[in-house]
Amino acid sequence: MKQRRFKFLIVIAVLMITILASTISALAADDTVEAEGLKVSVSADKEKYGKGDIPKLSLNIENTNDFDIEDIAVNFVIPDGLSAVSKDKTEISELVAGASESVSKELNIVAEVTGSTSNYYIFIIIGIAAVVVIAAIIIILLLMKKKKAKAAATLLVLVVSASCLLNPNMINVSATEPTTQETEADDNSDVSTVSNADYKRVSVHDPSVVKDGDTYYIFGSHLAWAKSTDLKSWSLFTNNVKTKYATIFEEGVAWAKLTDSTYNPSGNMWAPDVIYNKDLKKWCMYMSINGDDWHSSIGMATSDTVDGDYTYAGTVTWSGIDSEERAKMTDIYDVLGEDADITRYKTDPIGSTSAKVNAIDPNVFYDEDGQLWMIYGSWSAGIYILKLDNSTGLRDYNTTYKTESNTSDAYLGDKIAGGNYVSGEGAYVLYMNGYYYLFLSYGGLSAAEGYQMRIFRSEKPNGPYVDQNGASAKYTTWQDNKTSNIGYKLFGSYTMKGIATVQVAQGHNSAFIDDDGKAYVVYHTRFATTGEGHEVRVHQLFTTETGWLVAAPYEYSGETVPKTGYDTSEIVGEYEFVKHLNTTYYHKSGTTAVGIVGAEKDSKTVTAAKEIQVGDDTYKIGIKITYNKKGGTRITLNEDGTVTGSLTGTWKVTEGTDNVTLNLDGNEYSGLFVQQANEITTRDQTMTFTATGNNVTVWGIKTK
Repeated sequence: MKQRRFKFLIVIAVLMITILASTISALAADDTVEAEGLKVSVSADKEKYGKGDIPKLSLNIENTNDFDIEDIAVNFVIPDGLSAVSKDKTEISELVAGASESVSKELNIVAEVTGSTSNYYIFIIIGIAAVVVIAAIIIILLLMKKKKAKAAATLLVLVVSASCLLNPNMINVSATEPTTQETEADDNSDVSTVSNADYKRVSVHDPSVVKDGDTYYIFGSHLAWAKSTDLKSWSLFTNNVKTKYATIFEEGVAWAKLTDSTYNPSGNMWAPDVIYNKDLKKWCMYMSINGDDWHSSIGMATSDTVDGDYTYAGTVTWSGIDSEERAKMTDIYDVLGEDADITRYKTDPIGSTSAKVNAIDPNVFYDEDGQLWMIYGSWSAGIYILKLDNSTGLRDYNTTYKTESNTSDAYLGDKIAGGNYVSGEGAYVLYMNGYYYLFLSYGGLSAAEGYQMRIFRSEKPNGPYVDQNGASAKYTTWQDNKTSNIGYKLFGSYTMKGIATVQVAQGHNSAFIDDDGKAYVVYHTRFATTGEGHEVRVHQLFTTETGWLVAAPYEYSGETVPKTGYDTSEIVGEYEFVKHLNTTYYHKSGTTAVGIVGAEKDSKTVTAAKEIQVGDDTYKIGIKITYNKKGGTRITLNEDGTVTGSLTGTWKVTEGTDNVTLNLDGNEYSGLFVQQANEITTRDQTMTFTATGNNVTVWGIKTK
């Protein structure tokens, strides 16, 4: 009898030692999940952390698909109860079929509770295990022969319970996404965090750019302005216009109040444009004071310095003139004569004979002869241009205009774009290479309403302006032009390799040529997953051999194109091909996002989790891994000048330059190559091309 009991005790002891060994080994064990073609193993450097410890997770990601994947993003999900010091995200550019990639990441979280470290945790485990073994021995010694079955059952429960308690990794991999705060919600909740330290983001709507000395200034709607010395890191600043706008532009505010007694000008100071007047030797701010029912005006204020303070100088023009009495508050009778018929300025804006323009969105520029002009207007009757008096910065009353349908108006000036309530606003003119390039923003300005930049050009400041196909910027009938082929589309809503978030609704831009001859487009953009939030972006502009402007695919990072171009070895290879279609724009179809070019990919998401011990509490660190199937539209530029892949054709670089001509599936594009830093955290140098033809922009991002 004693011998049987002794053998039974040996079996129990061996079992408990096995459990103890299994528990201790679990401290370094991996947790593994397999889903959506990925095998993900997760381990932690400790199983228990004290106050101030920084947990470190190690991941091994294996691509078990039979195809290559790319754009792999690893996001860590910090549970409630732990404080995230900084957001943390890792990107892996590519993972071929069957390959693995290891990721080691310090989570940069602070444990806010006290507790022993994992060294003490081992002794606790051993102590608990010893208690269990002793308890088991005591139970066996007290058992009677006829109670063995009951005791064995009791012991089994005890052993299993101890096993669960002692092995914190028993259930650690989750097939569902943890419902806690993500460090990078939807990959791009705060787009500024994906930039390196050289970038600082600002939200300035409708940014108008000007340079003074070595500093760039942008002025935008709703009294927001910022400055930078490198076009990358921006900081907001203020002046007296910010607080005294209602007093400075008192004349415009009084005009707007005629149709709204409760009018609040604070949200109606729209799209100011600032320029240095060489005759006045003053900085001039042209501010549109938006009012209800077209009761708007454009006022001018001057300053000795670009950043202010500013003093009111006069009103350039008014709109919404709907009665003879109110007309006397404006300059319309000074322009047209005391007996002028002003009926047409009161008519409905629909129709080619209507003159009910909205006096907003000014842009003032010098032509090649040094003459000042101002373009203005929005939708309704269209975009007009007025010659200004260089000596005052206000309207030139010595210049007269004919009233001719869809061409000009005696009070409004020359018509250069839009009309018949076709979309079009934020007009801006850049003189470059013998052409006046007219930028317009089509569509509605919200994220899902098709905001986009279109370009026309003319050899004269007051037109006519036409696109690459010779189509006029003016409309004689209404149409939904955000999906039309009228106007050259600089670029639209897109995603591609090397950017951190889907960018949408880009528009209301300005543009300028810097002292070194580089040209830039400055605009505000929204994002597909962050609602109506917006930020300023800057891209370098280039001129093609066909005389049109193209924008670099990535935001400006200081790149300079070599005068003699790039070596062929730097150019040849595979490129992701992005075509900015005129016929599409970002919006939601049900719950599905559509109209994002460059999105021809099969995206997948895999979630896992790792439990860690902080003090006496257990927390689950979530891991979300997203990736795209490698594919989409890919082309290869071969050394022999042929193009293969999703599209076929030829490519040719003009000798001694970076200019390229691409013939792809019967379409010809003219552009150039430019090596840039991309827009993910690592800011990798990437060869790209940008080109245009038939009012369409195409981009290429080299992948290998």
